[in-house]
Amino acid sequence: MREQRRVRGIGRTVAAFGIGALLGSVAALLYAPTSGVEARKRLGNQMRLVRRRAVQLRQDANLQFKQARKWMLARIPANRNGHERRTTRRPAHA
Repeated sequence: MREQRRVRGIGRTVAAFGIGALLGSVAALLYAPTSGVEARKRLGNQMRLVRRRAVQLRQDANLQFKQARKWMLARIPANRNGHERRTTRRPAHA
């Protein structure tokens, strides 16, 4: 439990730092003494980098989630309280 809180806290800190860095870079680009065309080009490049990084972070988070789920399922008894453990998702309700 304590480990989960620490990981969650670290994730929030990293996310806050990333958002702050993004906002700071956008502000720096907007207030830099360059032409509008050059500023838009830089901003576009920065946004592409941020988008790539966000995709990478999402993929990493998905991988960690799958690993954590696998780790948890390996430690949960298969037949607890007389019920079988579900290994697949329930179908979506119509």
